[in-house]
Amino acid sequence: MAFVWTVIIGTLIISIVLSFVLDKSNLYKGGFINLSLILFLFTLYILVVDLNNQWLTIFFVLIAAFIIVIFPLSFLLLIGSLIYLGWQLMTKEGTRLTNFLSFGLALIMITLIILNITVNIFKDTYVLLAWQWITALSIYFVLHIFSFVTTYLYLKFKKKSTPPSYIIILGSGLINNEVPPLLQSRINKGLKLFKKYPSAMVIFSGGQGKDEALAEGQAMQNYASSQNFDIRNSIVENQSLNTYENLKYSKVFFNDPKALCYIVTNNFHTLRAGQLAKQFNLKYEVFGSSVKLYFWANAIIREYVATLELHKYRHLSLLSIITLIYLAIGIVSYIFQ
Repeated sequence: MAFVWTVIIGTLIISIVLSFVLDKSNLYKGGFINLSLILFLFTLYILVVDLNNQWLTIFFVLIAAFIIVIFPLSFLLLIGSLIYLGWQLMTKEGTRLTNFLSFGLALIMITLIILNITVNIFKDTYVLLAWQWITALSIYFVLHIFSFVTTYLYLKFKKKSTPPSYIIILGSGLINNEVPPLLQSRINKGLKLFKKYPSAMVIFSGGQGKDEALAEGQAMQNYASSQNFDIRNSIVENQSLNTYENLKYSKVFFNDPKALCYIVTNNFHTLRAGQLAKQFNLKYEVFGSSVKLYFWANAIIREYVATLELHKYRHLSLLSIITLIYLAIGIVSYIFQ
């Protein structure tokens, strides 16, 4: 028993240390925070069993019962919310393909429920094996999504209050050569930060799209000027066409490459902006402006897909290994049946 306790406590300590050490935008950080919480609860459970205390046992039984009841309800509530928010988004923002992401995720979840019910009707070994393979892939993505959400929340709430040298406001596209509400919210957030840290230099970052008469950065500065912002405290970066380039070209204006910068974007975009900032070795904090609730669900799904894209080869490798394991099991079962 002493060996078991040593392994559990040792793993818990390592997990907690890694939770603090890893960069704030690293998804492994969220994974180790989740692992630390699970190990902590498991340690408490083992302790309760060893103590054999009636009241502590009842307390843990109630927690377990609550989780067993609430999980299916939360799953159904999530499906309903995705459908409702997806419908609102398409009603208010149009039926573009990218606006179907909420509906798409809800459809995948419903399909998995139907498959789970259907598969249990069959007794075929290979059908069950195929379902186990799908389940393994689903578990992989569920664990990754939990890491994504935990890291996102950590990045959102864990902020330093050190005055920045630069405030980079990321562009997000113009509509009819005007700054749309989504981009206005970013600029307003950046100007609010500037009022708190007036010694910082504001960088409006955004290039000129093919259908735009002026660069986003210039349009952003013009909007800020209309909000009584003194543009002498700002720089226009007008070469970038995406978030990666926003940060790449904004860094060119830094007098000190190690200077602290605040990156301002929308709430749903903060994690990926932080991940890209890390690639440029920026010393940064990310701040997100709020968006309408109906827009948030679809946007966070899009950001999750974009986060997968950043490390696509790693994910493809791990998913391939899982697939090969189940193929091997299937082949062995066929040979020895």
